Amino acid sequence: MQARLSPESVALYKFAVSTPSWTNGQAARELGLTEREVVDAEQLLLALRLLRVSPDGQREHDAVGPETALAELLYDDEAEIRRRQVELARMRGEVMCLLPTYYEGRRAQRRHEAIDVIEDVATINQLIADSARQAAQQVLIAHPGGGMDAGNIDRILQVDLDILARGIELRILLQHSTRSHPPSQEHARKVSEAGGLIKTVPIVPRRLLVYDREVAYIPLDGGDVSKGALRIKEPAVVDFVTATFTSMWDAGRPMGVGPDDEVDDIRSELTRSILGQLATGAKDELIARRLGMSVRTCRRHIAAIMSHLRAESRFQAGALSEHLGLLEDEGYR
Repeated sequence: MQARLSPESVALYKFAVSTPSWTNGQAARELGLTEREVVDAEQLLLALRLLRVSPDGQREHDAVGPETALAELLYDDEAEIRRRQVELARMRGEVMCLLPTYYEGRRAQRRHEAIDVIEDVATINQLIADSARQAAQQVLIAHPGGGMDAGNIDRILQVDLDILARGIELRILLQHSTRSHPPSQEHARKVSEAGGLIKTVPIVPRRLLVYDREVAYIPLDGGDVSKGALRIKEPAVVDFVTATFTSMWDAGRPMGVGPDDEVDDIRSELTRSILGQLATGAKDELIARRLGMSVRTCRRHIAAIMSHLRAESRFQAGALSEHLGLLEDEGYR
């Protein structure tokens, strides 16, 4: 409201309070105002609820106390404010109830962005190829099994050589059993000659690929991507995968391109690995799969071990190996 008290309206209000039965003419005479000034002051006081039409027929207007006048004057505005406050509270409640939904959606989106489960083989192969092309510093690859896939070894070799040609560090981790796999040996020779680093360990639990320590791939089925893979960009998980690779790498033995002068040591490691698997009660087929060798070869190793230990059973061989401390270095105790 733009109405503002004027000196005339203040004088008329004071007069009305002290002279209940007043008239405009009387007020004009007593206050020294013109009839027009009294009428204007009267309209202003009515607008401000300081005057009201009198229910007494003997008077035209009654003066109203300032507190009452203010309450009447602001009633509609305060009612509107209260209505708006209720509406704002309702709106706030409705919108804020979506907060859990928003954060759940963001968590789901973050999981989708950070860890993708990709089951389409063509898509995951394309993504791996793109990561290999975009790598700028380091590529880490761990291959389980007793030998690289002969059907894909030429393609794998070309990818590895392209990586090395760009001056990128390439580390490849294989299982000891690949040392007797001619295609894998030939691949290792060419990669080593191009500057790649290759080591072998008794067991590579599953295939790992890490590019620039920023993105990692883990096949859903362990050995290859025929059933899809996880693409991981979450830094903490990529760091964990990298640390897992590094731990195996540090324990590995270089795969040379010439005659292997560590054959006895590697055979000893392979023997301890088989003993460790026997100690856990693993069957021949599982041991063979973990060590990347045929079941027939695995059984031949087991027979030789049992003969050497003079054990009459697999269980006895495992027990004797523990008793003799043959498993301490392998962490099976």
